[in-house]
Amino acid sequence: MLKKYLDWKCSDNIDQVAHALLTDRVVVGSSDTVLGLLANVTQGGFTSLNAIKQRADKPYIVLIDKIDKLKHFVLYEPSQSVLNLLQNCWPGPLTMIFKAKPDLPSFLTSSDHKIAIRIPGHAGLLKLLTNFEGLFSTSANLAGQPVPGLPAQLDLQIMHNVDLVIIDSYNLDHRADTVPSTILDCSTDQIKIIRSGAYPLDQLEKIYGSKIG
Repeated sequence: MLKKYLDWKCSDNIDQVAHALLTDRVVVGSSDTVLGLLANVTQGGFTSLNAIKQRADKPYIVLIDKIDKLKHFVLYEPSQSVLNLLQNCWPGPLTMIFKAKPDLPSFLTSSDHKIAIRIPGHAGLLKLLTNFEGLFSTSANLAGQPVPGLPAQLDLQIMHNVDLVIIDSYNLDHRADTVPSTILDCSTDQIKIIRSGAYPLDQLEKIYGSKIG
């Protein structure tokens, strides 16, 4: 089924996407990193996302629009050095892993009860996120397949199963970024890198003030 591309610049389009997500449907959206699949942080949203991604063994990154929303997901206040990192690097292509609150449902966390969170540097996505405590985010490809650089390269199976596609209009003809966010784990005393990505490690270390393992 062919989908009409919606543009992030239109507020009505963002409202339409929000409505779809609030009913546990999945949408494709462009962002400040890769083309992604978005779903509400509910059991229904998680189940819908797993069905499309054809996976069930990994947690998803949670997107939020402001640092204050960490309180919904994170066990404790970040240390001053970690908070400094967040304040300087968010919004941006940096995902941080925290210890999750003990009462969070298992579909939000990893098997060791951690949660990965990011504030994206994308105006449309940030506006969408004001409607939610958070949104699941994952690259818009089937598990094990390449990440598409253009909307036209989205897998037909994904296009058939998502509800809407919302993109920046310039991404129609210009290749989107295929480099995901950098992931750091700050759930222990020693912060460490889990995945190299769009945020250079040397810049993160300068902001953090010491080496990141």
